[in-house]
Amino acid sequence: MPLRIIKTVWDYCSYNKKFLLFILVILLIFGLLQDFFIENYGDTVGFLAQTFFSIILIGYGLVITRDIINHGIRLPKIIIKDVLLFGIKGYLVFVPYLFVQGFLLSYISDPLNLPDFDLKDMLLNLPKTIHVLYSNNPVNAVVFVILGLIIFYVTMFFAEIALARLADSKKILSAFDFKTIKKDIDCRVWNCLIQF
Repeated sequence: MPLRIIKTVWDYCSYNKKFLLFILVILLIFGLLQDFFIENYGDTVGFLAQTFFSIILIGYGLVITRDIINHGIRLPKIIIKDVLLFGIKGYLVFVPYLFVQGFLLSYISDPLNLPDFDLKDMLLNLPKTIHVLYSNNPVNAVVFVILGLIIFYVTMFFAEIALARLADSKKILSAFDFKTIKKDIDCRVWNCLIQF
C-alpha cells in the first residue's frame, strides 16, 4: 500500500515534469530568500519574510489539496488570488495549532529540565540532541522524547486534517470543528487498519 501511495503522488506531481521543476526552483528560491532576509535584516524583517513565504507555501499546498479532493490528476496552475486567499486562511488556521503544540511541548519540557522539544532541530542537530539527552536523567529523557513525539504527531495530525477541511469547504470555522475532525481521524485510522 505505501508504494502505491508513493507512486500515485509521483504520478500526480510529475504529470508535467517541467512544471514540477519550476515549482521546485521556486521553493529553493523562497528558502534562500527567507534565509537572506533573516540573516541580513534582523528579526522583524525576517519574521515578516518568513510569514509571507509561509502564506504562499500554505496557500499553494491548499490549492493542491483542493485539487486532489476534486480528483485532479496533476499539479494545479498557480493562480495568485487563490494562493493568497488560501494562504491567509491556512496561516490563520495553522498558527493556533502550532501555538497549542508549542504550549504543550514546553509544558512537558520545563518540569523535566530539558529544552523545548523541536523535532526538526533534534534531528538536524543530532550530536547536540544526544549530548542534552545523555547529560540529563535517563528516565526524564525517555519521557521527554516519547511525550514530545506523541504531542507533535497528534497536533500535526489535527492541523493537517483541519487544513484539508479548510481546502474542501473554504471556511475557516470548519478547521476548528474538533468533533468532526476527530471523526475524520478515527475514520482514516480505521480505514488504514482494515487495509493492512
